[in-house]
Amino acid sequence: ESPQPKPTGSSTFKRGERVKHAKFGEGTVIDVKTQRGEEEVTVAFPGKGVKRLLLGFAPLEKINA
Repeated sequence: ESPQPKPTGSSTFKRGERVKHAKFGEGTVIDVKTQRGEEEVTVAFPGKGVKRLLLGFAPLEKINA
């Protein structure tokens, strides 16, 4: 039995959370899913549109409200 790699936590982000991205600025999480072991977060960025980001490539930072 080989151990499966686990995503960090069950889900790092939740819908409705405010996040910050280095390039796109602040936005709101609208969906979270796991794609091929990577967490994919869909975020609405005002003025920049909706972006689907893989956390392994595009780190997001939670904004404490």
